Amino acid sequence: MDYKLTPYGHHAWLLDFSAAQAARGINPETVKLGGFSKLLCLNILGLADIFKQQGPEWEEVVPAYDSLLLKPRHDMDAQAAETLIKTTLSRFTPQEKMEAAKAPIKISVRYGGEDGPDLERVAKACGLSPEQVIARHCAKPYLVCMMGFIPGFAYLSDTHADIHVPRRKDPR
Repeated sequence: MDYKLTPYGHHAWLLDFSAAQAARGINPETVKLGGFSKLLCLNILGLADIFKQQGPEWEEVVPAYDSLLLKPRHDMDAQAAETLIKTTLSRFTPQEKMEAAKAPIKISVRYGGEDGPDLERVAKACGLSPEQVIARHCAKPYLVCMMGFIPGFAYLSDTHADIHVPRRKDPR
């Protein structure tokens, strides 16, 4: 896996895999908009698990779509952290193909009203009825690509192309 390792702030490292995306013909700007490689995402999650299993060496291990942030324990110097990262990466064998899907986790979703005040707006913007938006949203399984800054807030893989809409100008 191609990567770029750079210091991140005073005492952390960022493993950037966007070059791997580009090598496979995936534009990094597209990745930021949701067009990511599921295989790369799974490999990053696998790497994150390996770093977490190293226990107290890392205070934080934060996977994202195309990067992995590593914050070593405070008494580890930069050279030791960099060496451990590079050694771990040299021993990692990335998945070359998607494995068979594991049993999905089903999540109940409520649409419209107070629970989904944007349903009508999305339907109108897409030229669909609210029922058609819901049907397209429920038509495929989603992959959790990373966890957000709020506990339990998951960033999911792409929705059906027919229901893509721009972000609101004024978030709630």
